Amino acid sequence: IMARTVRTVPAGAAMEEAARVLRSHKIGAVPVVQGARLVGIITESDLFRALVEMSDPGEPGVRVTFELDEGEDVVATMLAACAGQRAHIASLFSFHHRDARTGDRKRLGVMRIAGDVPDAVVDAIWKSRHRVLAVVRRDAASDEEPAGSR
Repeated sequence: IMARTVRTVPAGAAMEEAARVLRSHKIGAVPVVQGARLVGIITESDLFRALVEMSDPGEPGVRVTFELDEGEDVVATMLAACAGQRAHIASLFSFHHRDARTGDRKRLGVMRIAGDVPDAVVDAIWKSRHRVLAVVRRDAASDEEPAGSR
């Protein structure tokens, strides 16, 4: 079964644009075009792989998920938490999330700290005014992140 109107994204489009097309039209792949010429196809798997590459340094460390205020500078907030520690921020991003239980829209931050992360870094985030939702450690002996949070 195929739709008459083919949804496409232009070559050079941001991956977020392709993700929005996939999500809004509930499709698993979208053709990439340059003018009228097909130059590629982006799939859900491509976007998932890009997300993992951007957010997972592939080394031991800690991932902390926390709530943020609207308009808050997440970079400044997390630099302050890491100040004076042996912490290497591998990735840091924020996004809006709608809570499935309450329907509330919240701004969340996710920071991955690579290497042998001192507990003082995690403690500084816990002691900040931010609500910490999860702390997940990735051990050196494992390629998988262990389930659980602090």
